[in-house]
Amino acid sequence: MCNEKKHKTISVYSSVGTVLSHDITQVLPGKSKSAIFKRGHVISEQDIPVLESCGKLNLLVLDLDEETIHEDEAALRIARTVCGKGLRYSPPSEGKSDISAEVSGVLKVDISALMKINSLGDVCLATRKSTIPVKKNQQVAGTRIIPLTIDSSRLDYVDNLVAKTGPVINILPYKNMKVAAIVTGSEIATGLIEDQFENYVGKKIQEYNAELIFKELATDSVDVIAKKIREAKEAGAEIILLTGGLSIDADDVTRQGVRAAGTTIQLYGTPVLPGAMFLIGYLDGVTVLGLPACVFHSHITLFDLVFPRVLAGEKISPEEIYSLGHGGLCLNCPTCVFPNCSFGR
Repeated sequence: MCNEKKHKTISVYSSVGTVLSHDITQVLPGKSKSAIFKRGHVISEQDIPVLESCGKLNLLVLDLDEETIHEDEAALRIARTVCGKGLRYSPPSEGKSDISAEVSGVLKVDISALMKINSLGDVCLATRKSTIPVKKNQQVAGTRIIPLTIDSSRLDYVDNLVAKTGPVINILPYKNMKVAAIVTGSEIATGLIEDQFENYVGKKIQEYNAELIFKELATDSVDVIAKKIREAKEAGAEIILLTGGLSIDADDVTRQGVRAAGTTIQLYGTPVLPGAMFLIGYLDGVTVLGLPACVFHSHITLFDLVFPRVLAGEKISPEEIYSLGHGGLCLNCPTCVFPNCSFGR
């Protein structure tokens, strides 16, 4: 906790020659918020009007001992403790350390440990939502303490907690998996309707740097679909995507074809819109994803929530998919900001 007995307040008018114990922040409404003086700066006569303009009429002078940790050192210690794989943290500025991704991948946050740390009350650890896809160099978290100083025992608690639970924040990097695609629908296979796979799903495969090693069109036939799935597996695919044919129409037999290929269907049907008729299955270790037709007309669907996590090596349980019903409604905003929105969060 902050020990106020180790702080002394002095007037800025008698502070010339004083060494600043923390950054001094200037806020210009609607314009900027920045540190105009950094910790360690020696106050001069010329600084007094600037301090006045920031509303600083008094300054704190610290008398630190071995059990009292300054906000800058505290932020670094917390960041160093909570970070796991694929992360880096910045030098403190205004008492805060930023945590960013070193690689592109899926952010994983131990929410229980995060809650325990923030429940201390004088420690702040703010993260983006767990399972969100992030790109290299994107900020994923930030940490600081609330007071200017903190008792070392508070940070010892964070150290001991992480020693038991493991890092609070990790990045699961994408594995550059080999992907196969089977576009179902007799109308597409016979050329009545143009195949639009590359313009929609294909772009997303490229976005995550996955390798498309196999792509075939399949008529609405259980045997044909099953045969294509087995061929894709034999070609070395680690993920098999099937598009279309998942509704209740008489001609929609993709699910039957998936099962006929020997796939164990773990999930069919979800509380997510768009993406209600999504399918997840496994065929001898190969992930099989059935994508409903919405992937060809909706910018963001359940596929965008699931695919990055599969590429990062995760196996998603049905319970996790069911929980997406809370947050599982895409609003189809005119300007899409996914994943920085409530969809799937």
